[in-house]
Amino acid sequence: MILFAIFCIVVVLFAYLADAFKSDYYLKLSFIIIFIFLALRYEYGNDYISYMDLFYRIDHLDIGSHIEVGWQLLCLLFKPFGFFVMVAALALIQCVVYYDFIKKYVPSRYYSLALFLYLFTPTCFLILSSAMRQSVSVMIFVFAIRYIYEKDIIRYFVSIIIAMMFHASAIVLFPVYFLGVFNVKINRAAAVLLFIIYPLMYLVLQYLQIHLGEVVSLYFRDYEMYLDAEMSSFGTGLGFIFNLFVLALIITRHGLQNKEHKLIYKLAILSYYVMPFSYINPMAGRIGMYFLPVLIVAFTSVLINVKGGVVRHSIAAVYSFIAIIAFYKFFESDIWAEGFGVYKTILSANGIY
Repeated sequence: MILFAIFCIVVVLFAYLADAFKSDYYLKLSFIIIFIFLALRYEYGNDYISYMDLFYRIDHLDIGSHIEVGWQLLCLLFKPFGFFVMVAALALIQCVVYYDFIKKYVPSRYYSLALFLYLFTPTCFLILSSAMRQSVSVMIFVFAIRYIYEKDIIRYFVSIIIAMMFHASAIVLFPVYFLGVFNVKINRAAAVLLFIIYPLMYLVLQYLQIHLGEVVSLYFRDYEMYLDAEMSSFGTGLGFIFNLFVLALIITRHGLQNKEHKLIYKLAILSYYVMPFSYINPMAGRIGMYFLPVLIVAFTSVLINVKGGVVRHSIAAVYSFIAIIAFYKFFESDIWAEGFGVYKTILSANGIY
């Protein structure tokens, strides 16, 4: 945990220098460090070894396999070069996509905050570094957001189809396109309704759990194993209250944004209505991972519209503190501690595959 925390601090420091010196060179350095971390990792995360073993087991395309076709094709493509090269190639593409996304939508003064939240939020970076198939799927969605803004339904749908070839859960992203097509204004009545619906969803989680199970059983049978998981606990509820506050900020500031940022805000608002499902079972939480990068970008953007430096810094500090708590709990968890506790590189591998 300490080594990873130091890595995060170095990355965030370079992102801070990008604004201090008004140079994207330092932001690029941040992502170069992230690339090195991801490209050289070995046996890091709960699924790394499983993915490596799978890579060498796949020797032909099996349409009927429970492994998505896209991942099979990717493994076959990199078969002559080896698993480590494939991991490095995916890390490079991921860094390029997220660099472009942050540079485009995040105000430069909040580069460091965006990268801080990206790295310290476990489900946004660490878990996806292990869940390689979905990390590709999330990356494709982040890249495809530009097609929603451009109202290019063909390229967006093709992108989501490709994302589904790596993780079937991406099927839920098809309707997201229409958030950019219909220019729906969030007036006062709509804002109040959106604000009320979010907490109400937590009151009907048991009901939602039943119907989510029916959907998974019908369309995602490979993920039925997650249906037996117990609902997560809510803790003190302080995080929920703060999330409700941030949701209110995003909703009320939506009308102040340009077209591009209005779309980001809509996606961020949508992410809030996906959050409650993560308390039902891990499969539902996986769907929320698609929207985490957007939520982080929207949060950094909304701070610009908050009047008063003290208030603005306080909001950022609380959000960062919540991320740190989640980060600490992640490394203390029996589920994740062993897989992520020690960072090893490919230089420690027993053999070259």
